[in-house]
Amino acid sequence: MSTSSATTSAVRLQYEPAIDGLRCVAVCLVLLFHGGWSLFSGGYVGVSLFFTLSGFLITSLLVVEYETNNKISLRAFYSRRVRRLLPASLFCLILVSIWAWQNQFSGSVDVRSDVIASALQVANWRDLAQGQSYGELIGAAQPGPLDHFWSLSIEEQFYWLWPVVMLWVARRGKTHQSRSRSVYSLTGLAMIAAPVIAWVWGDNAAYWSTPARFGEILVGASLAMWVRQPRRQRTHWSSWGWFGLLVVLISAVTWSSNSGPAYHGLLPLFAVASAGTILGAMSLGSFRNILSARPFVEIGRRSYGIYLFHWPVFVLVTDRTFDISRYALFAIRCVITFAIAGLSFMFFEQPIRRRVMSHQRTFAYATAVTIALTVGALVFIPRDQALFASAVETGSVSLADREKPESGSPATNGTESPLRIVILGDSTAVALSSGLVSWARDDLTRARVAVVARNACGFARATSIEDNTGGFRRDCDEALGPNLDTALELHPEVAVLMVGLADSGPLTWEKQEGPLKPSDPTFIAHLEEDYDSLLEQLRDAGVNRVAWVLVPAPTSWWLGNLGHAPDSLRTDITNELILHTAKEFPDFVEVIRLDEWLGAREEGENREWRPDGLHLSQESAKRVMDEFLGRILVQN
Repeated sequence: MSTSSATTSAVRLQYEPAIDGLRCVAVCLVLLFHGGWSLFSGGYVGVSLFFTLSGFLITSLLVVEYETNNKISLRAFYSRRVRRLLPASLFCLILVSIWAWQNQFSGSVDVRSDVIASALQVANWRDLAQGQSYGELIGAAQPGPLDHFWSLSIEEQFYWLWPVVMLWVARRGKTHQSRSRSVYSLTGLAMIAAPVIAWVWGDNAAYWSTPARFGEILVGASLAMWVRQPRRQRTHWSSWGWFGLLVVLISAVTWSSNSGPAYHGLLPLFAVASAGTILGAMSLGSFRNILSARPFVEIGRRSYGIYLFHWPVFVLVTDRTFDISRYALFAIRCVITFAIAGLSFMFFEQPIRRRVMSHQRTFAYATAVTIALTVGALVFIPRDQALFASAVETGSVSLADREKPESGSPATNGTESPLRIVILGDSTAVALSSGLVSWARDDLTRARVAVVARNACGFARATSIEDNTGGFRRDCDEALGPNLDTALELHPEVAVLMVGLADSGPLTWEKQEGPLKPSDPTFIAHLEEDYDSLLEQLRDAGVNRVAWVLVPAPTSWWLGNLGHAPDSLRTDITNELILHTAKEFPDFVEVIRLDEWLGAREEGENREWRPDGLHLSQESAKRVMDEFLGRILVQN
């Protein structure tokens, strides 16, 4: 093997249409999951299937190249990957950047940081650093248009690393069998590493971190080595395909995005089922024949673009765009996604992929566009879109440039001075904020809204959060620190507070105390002190009044998704403390009983209001504002 490409013959794998059919299965599962189809609550396993497919195909390509040329050209490999992946990826990032520049995502996410992290292929590490789980990310009321780039970053990191590893494997082993054993060993280590990472560093690391997800990819790599063993007979593999597909589909309809094997480092075991589908796709039989049907193949060929563009489209095209049923909305989203992906496939992906271009020029163009995109994001995308949404000038300038009222100046709700509102809290506040921002936009004289909310970050100044839904730990100082300080510089008149499970599970304030449960008097004393401190900070900053919204208890189906009884999650205790705290600030804090108002409407198994059982949907958050909370906020 070598890094040289001077005498390397072009290498191609024999095309197998059924593999594209598998890509179709994977991307359709993701579409159904992201489209909100409750039947496919575990549709994210489509991404894991993609991972295993990538490991199989890339390793097969490297093995064939070595067997053909007795070496591997790293430059040629990286050049092929750049021309295969970057055109559509950068096109997607450019489109999202333009939409962000036009303020299409105001009040929802930090698009600028998302673009930069995605362009630099480290989106998964950014998500991990932010401390939010995958379920929280997908379930957020204001999702980001690039929330799906984490998986692409993991694959791209694999593409950079794996050829170098295979170079080492080839130099270490003189026969295919010995090289295969090396790959099997690496796969075994990666499969073991995933649950260890979950145990040591927590559920989020098990889901987001590259080492924890390499096991799924390397299962595909091991399969590529195994099927190329001499005298390996491809008989009876079709039955493995059906068995693997059955496991994939059962997982897609029974797993939850909030808990389960994905959060415990067990996805490498699921990858074995994915490997079964690949075996079936390569064997003569009914499984291969069905997957080779032209509709499946054509969707599979465009699956990369479909995956890239579907999520920005889903974020932009909502029920506020079209007042139609969710089934019709899903169909429209898919039509738009397929159209954009088709155009990208025809005019970006295929022409650039087929174009004859030197490796140096390929790398130069890719580097130049990536740098230009990063600089453009820094210059043109507003820095604080994740923090501020205005009913009048939504995110078009940074917070520092916004007009600030004179200190102590009176505020009215007239057309010259919309009510200035700041909303603080955890993911429940993030969910409500989508309706609050939409409500403000309906009447530009109503309000300007600053959103200072972060998933799983409440008002406790605890050092960590540790709950029995997964033991995630999170530093939330930034949410209650510089972000809140910046929002308070805008002199909000009304502060909306809303916190749910972030302050209702075990918390650690002092290391020597360890994690405290809500039923512990010390827990209550610490939390009461933090609540008093926050309210005093808001009052000292000139906030006129606080509307503290009580969060309804999680529903039975949300609790069911946990897989066990969350005996340490006590929203009832937190709500009682909020009621007690409000009495200490009688002329400043008003408690809004959303729990009672929603409880009268959310009966039995009605999932209309909170589809996941905890967070308001975008539609229901808007209804809460229109029918209940909006009139309370604007009252004098």
